Amino acid sequence: MRLAQRRGARRAKVALVRKLAGILHRMWVSGSDFRSGAPAAAMEG
Repeated sequence: MRLAQRRGARRAKVALVRKLAGILHRMWVSGSDFRSGAPAAAMEG
C-alpha cells in the first residue's frame, strides 16, 4: 500500500504481478508445490 501511495496504483499492481510471476516461475522450474504459510527462505534452494 505504501508503494501505491508513493508511486501510484498502477505501478504497485505491476510490481505485485512481477513478484508473483517470479515466485510462480521458480515453483514451475523447481517442480515444487505451493506451501501455505511457508517462509520465503524455504522456497529457495
